[in-house]
Amino acid sequence: MRLDGLTLLELSKEIDYSCSGMRVDRISSVGPGAVLFGMQDGSGILVSSSPKGARAVVTEAKAPVRSDASGFVMVLRKHLEGGRLVKALKRPLENSLSLCFRGWDDDEGVNLKYLVLEAVGARSNMFFIDGSGTIIDSMKKSKDARSSPRPDMPGERFEPLPAFELPDALSCSKEAFVAAALRTKAARPGIAAAAVIAGGLYGISEAHVKDLIEESGCVSSDIAEVAAASYEALRARQRAFKDRVWPCMIVDECAKSRISLVLAQEAEGNRPSKCLEALLRGIDEAEGTASRKALTSRELAAALERAENKLGIRTRELAQAEEGDRYRVWADAILASMHELNGKIPQLAVLTDYSQEEPGKVEVPMDPDRSAAKNAEGYYKKYNRSKRAKKMLLDLIESSRRELEYLTGVKDALDRAEQPKVVDQIREELAHAGYLKGRRPKQADTKKRKAAAPQPAEYTLPTGHRLFVGRNNAQNDELTFSIANPWDLWFHVKGAPGSHVVLRLDRGEMPQDSAIEEAARIALENSSLRGMAKAEVDYTEVRRVKKIKGGLPGAVTFTGQKTVSVKLR
Repeated sequence: MRLDGLTLLELSKEIDYSCSGMRVDRISSVGPGAVLFGMQDGSGILVSSSPKGARAVVTEAKAPVRSDASGFVMVLRKHLEGGRLVKALKRPLENSLSLCFRGWDDDEGVNLKYLVLEAVGARSNMFFIDGSGTIIDSMKKSKDARSSPRPDMPGERFEPLPAFELPDALSCSKEAFVAAALRTKAARPGIAAAAVIAGGLYGISEAHVKDLIEESGCVSSDIAEVAAASYEALRARQRAFKDRVWPCMIVDECAKSRISLVLAQEAEGNRPSKCLEALLRGIDEAEGTASRKALTSRELAAALERAENKLGIRTRELAQAEEGDRYRVWADAILASMHELNGKIPQLAVLTDYSQEEPGKVEVPMDPDRSAAKNAEGYYKKYNRSKRAKKMLLDLIESSRRELEYLTGVKDALDRAEQPKVVDQIREELAHAGYLKGRRPKQADTKKRKAAAPQPAEYTLPTGHRLFVGRNNAQNDELTFSIANPWDLWFHVKGAPGSHVVLRLDRGEMPQDSAIEEAARIALENSSLRGMAKAEVDYTEVRRVKKIKGGLPGAVTFTGQKTVSVKLR
């Protein structure tokens, strides 16, 4: 995420207001490209040149007791630990923020040093320079001029980012504001109004402009009118906050987070640093969830493939075992025809088959080196072995089918999982079941995680009833066998993987048909059949639902069920 000039400006004001004049007690590495300045009052200033979130914010985070410091951090410690922050500032028309320091042995106003953060996406960097503009050190260095067109090595002269050839949204006139939008519109016809306005100005993002348009209430299709309304909304915000435009984090209807201006007045206490850190945590969490979900999906797909292959092999072996019945027929035919086999034993004997209602002939392979009785005995042994194998294979096939059904259910739960803790809960379940190699959790760790594990989702129906939905097998078991009352109603989509759904009732209550229908619809929405317009859902009393002994998590049997057909909205 790349910060715009407006947000950087507010961050510099906040740092200046909160930390100027304070002593720097400690400087620590807190991740790739990130430095934490621990200040005398216990607060901190986090400066990061991460491509995904370059920023400088006031934070309550504490530095680790020990950390492996980079060479850049060691240089900062040498010059700045024990010194003081003089000022935080942002230069106009630059996507950079500077922290001015006085070292512990420097006279006030003499030998000032600067930490310059350039927040420019993938090429974000930090420079530590002296008062004359000479680079003391930099976070990222490159001797290749092609990849680093500006000096970044110690001893070289620091060159600021080139100034933007665009009007500054925070200080330009209304005429310049509107003219910039018109130029962008002419060059890039067809793009949204917010993108048009932001594209012609420095210091303000498309998201901010979108919020300004919404706040202004302008619905005109004339870009000049929209730009003028946005300008007035921005200036009104600046006046209301005495030139301090407070960015805040909001979540839109699609559950996406962004920095916003519109809620500033209602959320003045949420300082820019807090908003930005919350936003970045949300982004990191979402990315981490997506990454863990993708990894789990790959591991689960491999487990499903193994289970399908295992079922296929056992099914083929059963087909072979079922052919063992012919060994009994051959053995019986040999014994019934002993009088015909008194002489030399042929390699292929044509004997009478009495196993059918109408006796017929059957060809029986024979071993000429063995007697007829020994040939029959050999075939009886093969028959008995195949019979034992058949029974064993039937049990194994049933086990494979249950495993495949279980893994399919887990896949469905994973596909529906959105919260990181729910994904982690699914991973823990798979680890316990032995599907994640080398990841079986320790018992002590399991107890801690179980205590903090997310609970089933809860809804309130239009009828006022409470409804609970398990989002994975662990939650399904917890819901059905711990949370639900015996008289509550239990719902599950018919014949397919899905969540356990429980409708909370008072003892002896007869629920309305509308409550049953809505509960069934939610059960359908939380199942592998959610893509179907219509499906059947079983429901019964919780007391009639039993966990399968020795079964996998979420596996149950139930009786006394009724079935309702429901449609998705």
